[in-house]
Amino acid sequence: MYKQINSIVISSLMVSCVWFLQLSCSHNKQKPVDGPGTEQTVKERDSAEIETLIKEEKIPSFEAYCKSIPIGEEVEFFELSWPGDDRLCESYDKTDGPLTYRVYRLKESKRIVRIYEEGAFCQGDSDFGYYFLFDQNGNAIYSQNVALFPSITFYESGKEMIEVEYDSEFDITDFRKIKKINSGEVLTTKEYENKIEEYRETMRERSASLRTFIAKTNDADDIKEAESLIEQLQSSLRKKVEYQDGYVYRKPLPMEEGKSGELCMVNALDIRVRAEPNSTSKVISKVSYYNNHIEVIDIEGMETIEPLGTHPWYKINFIDWNASAPETTEGWIFGAFIVPDIFEKRE
Repeated sequence: MYKQINSIVISSLMVSCVWFLQLSCSHNKQKPVDGPGTEQTVKERDSAEIETLIKEEKIPSFEAYCKSIPIGEEVEFFELSWPGDDRLCESYDKTDGPLTYRVYRLKESKRIVRIYEEGAFCQGDSDFGYYFLFDQNGNAIYSQNVALFPSITFYESGKEMIEVEYDSEFDITDFRKIKKINSGEVLTTKEYENKIEEYRETMRERSASLRTFIAKTNDADDIKEAESLIEQLQSSLRKKVEYQDGYVYRKPLPMEEGKSGELCMVNALDIRVRAEPNSTSKVISKVSYYNNHIEVIDIEGMETIEPLGTHPWYKINFIDWNASAPETTEGWIFGAFIVPDIFEKRE
């Protein structure tokens, strides 16, 4: 599962795990041609409830976050990771599971825009994964917890305001609990200033604990496993804390041959998915900013839809939860509803 989560982060980042919930960079107030419709299903009423709570609590939209990052801005990252215990799970004091921790920041300003972490306890038990988005002041604005029972949290000036919990990672478009928090606690990037060194110290302590374990055991296989873990931990520690290039803030591009499509995010509720790349073709489904695993396959044509302007159409592959039985479906959405994100650079 960890490889699956990390591959999604690498290809789309936000982002986002088994299947990341998709977030928005704005909440449209109008109902344009291919925006929210008038009919309401149970799921649409639930998503509207989130929208109402956000407005009641005066939660700022993601629009300011998106506008604060210029399209084409280069993004750099630092990754720290360590292996998990399998054979030696709970055999020594500092036993632990696998972990990957990534910090994404704008290359020019060094402003942190995203923190991502995934891992588990030893033997892969109780896996977890989450990421946070931060505004230009370093305050959290959105977080996503990806686990057996996922949740998303909306923040205002770094304070938790609204949390949405889901039934399970396999049914994440059905809302189960929407609650106001108003905890008063503020989450900012300062919470993570020393996180990298804290994790490096954890690796040192774990290496020392493994050496103590080796000195006390006579099991050759256990010793071999412990020595392998120590070497992997020390290899990670030998790497300098240096940020790497490789990402850019942009809209998703069409699928490349032999590769998966980039994961797309939309910026409103109930965006119409059409059978063909034009505003008069049949509506086959809808997607919203909380939908998961929206993959861009192709980009085609140009159309002007006021007041949204002129944009191309994006062909997407997505899980259609509006169908009688959830299934993978392909369709087209208007480019005005596709938001930029952090993606790998392309030649």
